[in-house]
Amino acid sequence: SNNTNLINLICYSNQLLSADVRNGNNQNAEWYMFSDNPNLECINVDDPTYSTNNWLVANYQIDSQHYFDTNCTPTNITGNNLTTKKLIYVSEILGKKTANKNNQLLLYIYDDESTEKKIIID
Repeated sequence: SNNTNLINLICYSNQLLSADVRNGNNQNAEWYMFSDNPNLECINVDDPTYSTNNWLVANYQIDSQHYFDTNCTPTNITGNNLTTKKLIYVSEILGKKTANKNNQLLLYIYDDESTEKKIIID
């Protein structure tokens, strides 16, 4: 939400459960890609009508189950993705435990044995 200069974001082929690209500048985005994220349904955007008309399945930017809203809620997330889990630790890509750092790929390891890949862009 603080990065109004973000104009390209490619997040294809992941297991994303949620996406929030609201930054007050979505209409200037050159390329946002969320395709091949089967667990993702709702994407938070500045203007759902604009995103629906411009970010297209035909351009491989989104999948057919994706839709846009200004306030996706947990009820928009399907399946058992609402389980409570506790973060055990964060590691960098080579497995070394690390503090949360922006602008690098991190692995979040949870007590339910799940892992999430995250990159937080500052």
